[in-house]
Amino acid sequence: LEENWSLTLINNKFRISEKYKPNLMPIIDGSAYMADERIVDAYKQMYNDALAQNILLTPCAGYNSYHRQIEVYNEKVSVFVTGGYTKENAELEAAKRVGKPCCNESGAGLSIGIKQMSADFASSKEYSWLVENAHNYGFVLRYPEDKTNVTGMTYQPWLWRYVGVEIATEMKEKNLCLEEYLGYAKYE
Repeated sequence: LEENWSLTLINNKFRISEKYKPNLMPIIDGSAYMADERIVDAYKQMYNDALAQNILLTPCAGYNSYHRQIEVYNEKVSVFVTGGYTKENAELEAAKRVGKPCCNESGAGLSIGIKQMSADFASSKEYSWLVENAHNYGFVLRYPEDKTNVTGMTYQPWLWRYVGVEIATEMKEKNLCLEEYLGYAKYE
């Protein structure tokens, strides 16, 4: 995860080690949420610039340890099983929403959940601001609505991934998700 760290593809096909743990820092001062220290300054700058425009980009998710990833995944599987899904189908649905352990962004600390983990976030002024400005700080929407067939994940308007300013700008200009940018155009 060290070489080209900001472009590491993490999904249900490309795993990170269960032992991987980035050097962590609070995403913003006073936050309980942590992220890879290499992305924190960029997020703080984005947070402060947005705040100056009365836009509050409060973190609502960050790094999760391997054990926490297991808990989150199992909780999501349980919700689907309780809802009538078979265990196998519940696991498939959970993987599309939170990713399997070692197969989701939270294990690397390179993405940040912003404001609220809800599809409603897409209609907020914070989301609109991020769509227009996040690339200037190196962040991209990790799971866009029009790329679910490529990412293998459901639309998650709150989850923003750090890739660096130059690449984020190119991805925005060309309407690419990370899989497409890295040459994995079809998720299977």
